[in-house]
Amino acid sequence: MTRRRRLVHATITIVLALLLLEAGIRLALPDLGADLEPAPAPPASSPFRLDPEVAYEPLPGARLPVETGGDEVLNDEGFRGQDMRRPKPAGVVRIGAVGDSVVQALSVGLDSTWEEALRRALEGRTQRPVEVINAGVGGYVSWQAVRRLERRVLQYEPDVVLALVGWNDLVYSSLGGWAPGMDLSAIERRRREEASAAPARPGEGVLRRVCRASYIARLLRTARNHSWNARRRADLIAFHQRPSGTPFNERALADYLEHLGRLRDTATRDGARLGLIVWPTILGEATLDSPAVHARLIRTYENFPLSTCELWIWIHRYWEAMRAFGARHPDVVLIDVARAWAALDERERLIRFTDLAHLTEAGNEALARAIEEALLADPAIARLLGPDEPR
Repeated sequence: MTRRRRLVHATITIVLALLLLEAGIRLALPDLGADLEPAPAPPASSPFRLDPEVAYEPLPGARLPVETGGDEVLNDEGFRGQDMRRPKPAGVVRIGAVGDSVVQALSVGLDSTWEEALRRALEGRTQRPVEVINAGVGGYVSWQAVRRLERRVLQYEPDVVLALVGWNDLVYSSLGGWAPGMDLSAIERRRREEASAAPARPGEGVLRRVCRASYIARLLRTARNHSWNARRRADLIAFHQRPSGTPFNERALADYLEHLGRLRDTATRDGARLGLIVWPTILGEATLDSPAVHARLIRTYENFPLSTCELWIWIHRYWEAMRAFGARHPDVVLIDVARAWAALDERERLIRFTDLAHLTEAGNEALARAIEEALLADPAIARLLGPDEPR
């Protein structure tokens, strides 16, 4: 056999082997590289609407994904849960919850949210019906919680307003370019602009077309990314154990305290009591060096510059400010969940948290118990939740 025939024979053999391998991979892994397929057309409408007074808010009846699976349709006010009647029916105790994604609690199904657990617990202690309004919105900062309370919640005549907000005030204020009033929509808009301005890498379009057509290329890409992502995660965690040098944002904390004051004034002006929740975190004195906890912080590390220790220090500054606010305003029910959970060990924190702040089903249940205990310890609220008087 001549050299030319041997070359042709070898080429045909390799091509046939690659075709057989391609066919085998397509049969065995039909969804491999699905992220390379053209994205489906976006829906005709977003689940959010832009509004200059609050930046953005969920649309009534919008469908939002729940992390544990499936979608959920918001009620006619854009809240999670059932529709609320207006005016408030006689004898009903109504609690409004405002704040960020920890309040909205899309990490769990509706029945597993801390609001629903709180409602069930309080109804078990009283003859009165109890309703808890879940008006949380993912990404909200404190000024948006004030507007949410004013525009959407007070019309339902809550007896108690629970505020759990401040996480985003803290982490957003660590970003370069932070300005008072910054919210998630402004951050996302800036990131999109930066991404669109970045030049494409040479050959990137060709590589994507090859990967889209060939499942062999997709398999190689997936194997490469698995190894690369593991190394990247390890490097990211290591990087965030070193100080970033980001100075604490005093202005952001001052603005946050001003907004807490507005929450209190707005709630009390309408005859409601404000319950301020000192938010807990997966971080603790004993878990600052925990690899398992660091793995849960990947999303925080990806988006914000603070080291683990800097984050812990900043969190303490906000906690201290909330406690001082509660001490200055004895009419505020300070629900110090952070202090109540301070002694939790690593295992219990990993059971309760999915990441820095968001809660599992067990975490939502534990938060509801802590809020219930604090509310019932307040004599006026305990009387409110007592047996209904004849009318």
